[in-house]
Amino acid sequence: KVVAIMTAEGEDVEEGSVVIVLEAMKMQNEIKASIDGVVSEIKCEAGERVEANVPLLEMIPENI
Repeated sequence: KVVAIMTAEGEDVEEGSVVIVLEAMKMQNEIKASIDGVVSEIKCEAGERVEANVPLLEMIPENI
């Protein structure tokens, strides 16, 4: 389940920044950006249940 989305489309994020907080089995997990870049699309909403291996957001690398 998506607990919180900590970014917005068009926002610059740095590698290691928390972008989404998920809850699974009553444990919260922070999903962090793996690259510096710009969030191009958010594909989920807070409160939504998500399946494994489904993209939650897309980013454009900063150096392109």
